[in-house]
Amino acid sequence: MKNLHSTAVRPIKRSVAVIITICAGALLMSAVIAQNTQSQPKAKPCENWPPDVIKDKVKAAFDKVISTATADTEEGRKLRAKLLDSRNCYKSPKAEMERTFDEMFPTEKIRFPKGSLVVFYEPEKAGARDYGFAENYPGNHCLHIFYLDTVGSKSNAKPSFANNLMCCYPPW
Repeated sequence: MKNLHSTAVRPIKRSVAVIITICAGALLMSAVIAQNTQSQPKAKPCENWPPDVIKDKVKAAFDKVISTATADTEEGRKLRAKLLDSRNCYKSPKAEMERTFDEMFPTEKIRFPKGSLVVFYEPEKAGARDYGFAENYPGNHCLHIFYLDTVGSKSNAKPSFANNLMCCYPPW
């Protein structure tokens, strides 16, 4: 009887030992993988965007879009509606800017880096402007946030990249 019991328990002990060894190996591998991913620096896709060679072109395209969107014209109203469209994570404003890049500079193929967000907003009440660039923000070239003046407004400041950029990097 004693031999029968020890023979039946031996395969169970062996199975438990194998399972524990596999679990210990998996735990060790997950610790090694976690350590490797933490030590790798994460790439910043928008860092140093736009490159100096296209900064003036990007600025000119924003100037054109902002100026057109504040004009009291049919084209201006249509563009403004597209720029203020927040659906699909502001896909429309980004697409309109890239379309403008293509129109103005067809050979350049200017594109925002992956993960960029282009947002245009207007005042909640007519004539109220949220003045002031948010200077305390870090230089994040993935976020392009612009104020749109009221349609047909006659403000002293001409609508432009420099005057309407509200966040998240200083205008150039």
